[in-house]
Amino acid sequence: MKPIPEPIKIQIFGKPKNLGIDASKIDCSTVSLQSDKYVCFREQIDRFTHIYVVYGEKYSAVCCLKNLTSCEFAVMNPSLQLIAILGDENLEVWDLQTESPKRYFDTTNHPSMKLSSMMLLYNVHQQKTEVYSAVTACFLHFKPNANAKPCTLLCFVGRDSFYGWMIHIENLSKHGCSFVKKAISFSFPQRRRDDFPVAMQANDKYGILFVITSHGYLHVFDVNDSICLYEGMFTSFPVVLLTAYKDSGIVCVNEMGCIVTAVIDEEEIISCLSISLKNKSAVMKFARRCNLPGAEGLFSWEFWDLCNNGEYYRAAELAAIIHMLCCSEQLGDMLKKYDNILAWSAYLRAGSYSKAIECLAEKYQLNSADLIGDKNCTKEDYISIFQQIVNNQKSQM
Repeated sequence: MKPIPEPIKIQIFGKPKNLGIDASKIDCSTVSLQSDKYVCFREQIDRFTHIYVVYGEKYSAVCCLKNLTSCEFAVMNPSLQLIAILGDENLEVWDLQTESPKRYFDTTNHPSMKLSSMMLLYNVHQQKTEVYSAVTACFLHFKPNANAKPCTLLCFVGRDSFYGWMIHIENLSKHGCSFVKKAISFSFPQRRRDDFPVAMQANDKYGILFVITSHGYLHVFDVNDSICLYEGMFTSFPVVLLTAYKDSGIVCVNEMGCIVTAVIDEEEIISCLSISLKNKSAVMKFARRCNLPGAEGLFSWEFWDLCNNGEYYRAAELAAIIHMLCCSEQLGDMLKKYDNILAWSAYLRAGSYSKAIECLAEKYQLNSADLIGDKNCTKEDYISIFQQIVNNQKSQM
């Protein structure tokens, strides 16, 4: 039986037991995930620390640094095979290709330094720091449409006493972006009322937000229309860390040490959303903005609905945007009943210059008609055309 298509592809890769890592010791202090290229695990055994760096297309390759005497935390460079190892009183930068230290720094603990769970945002334009109450946040670089200027959005999740959990979206761009401040309210089913968001990742390519909850559920939101595109189980165990995966998804490490990815299925997402969402207009906007296949049926339905309501300009605009309508002499004949200029444009693009000239002659624009004829090597008897148009108009009076 052919599997039921899903808008999100979820895959599970390497497991910690394959590396010999004790899954019970995996948490935020023993795992680092700076990019989708490397996942770094740290394991303490007696007085020594072992570091495992997992990488590769399917996270199947492993590089090990064993028997380190001092390692409080380890973090990989997002793109290079360099790892920073923080010890009790020093910081070392290792080259994984040679498995040797490249740089060495001394560190000093500040006795009065304290940690706070507040989110601070420094506004460069206003040169001031703003405090937000949020459990997770991210930045999104977003274009509302193809012709709009890109804008930088601050997205953060907070809890409201009346509306419950909300995603707040604020425009940080100083000039030129028309995006207005938004808030998206969302909730959880009755069976998981105690659930809450733990991580959020923005995707610039599609203008969407991935939100992961403590129970391992995934929610995907469209920023432009403030709707939830998808929700479902992502992983059966709590998520430890999360980051962007390639340009169309997310990758995380869960509490069991498994590496899990979720990627937008470009071939299936629109057809799935067309079935699951009632807001067909939002689905069409999303498909059009992201240039995704699968919305042909929705576009066709809207096109003929506009035509039946006499909104021919909007119908022609829609058809031109989605490339479902080609200019032809037949199209010009159909448009001529309603709009002479629109018909002239269709005739001209279809190469039917004689009928394009007739449209101009009806508006007494013989100079423009003459230019079209000369440019396209078309010889017309403009006096006869003009006389015919005048006679037709007299007969209609």
